[in-house]
Amino acid sequence: MYVFKANQDQVFRLFSNAFIASKSMGLGKVSFDSEHSFTTDDFAGLRHWKGGFCADYVYGRMMKLRIYSHEYGWIVNPGLNSEDDPRIDYQSWAEKYPTWPDLFKSADIDDWKQLKRR
Repeated sequence: MYVFKANQDQVFRLFSNAFIASKSMGLGKVSFDSEHSFTTDDFAGLRHWKGGFCADYVYGRMMKLRIYSHEYGWIVNPGLNSEDDPRIDYQSWAEKYPTWPDLFKSADIDDWKQLKRR
């Protein structure tokens, strides 16, 4: 399970980089928009009522990226596959960023750690 510390700009870049690297897969092919650029309005729309951000399909791109508030800062995909590396068949951005640290580094996030399974 990965946790990380990041400011709002870094979290935006994390989602933006994942968006840019994501592909249209599965149900996303119905609403895919190859011309759309990820904006701050898109990011604001990802805010989750539990105090985080969730991106499932965004303009047809299969992202499956969730982060939530955590005592350390943020936690990635709790309850999904946060103990493992991202899955290319589920998180299409994982082709470019095959590990959570790779995605963190893409957004200049260097304060992260992997927690042991309970």
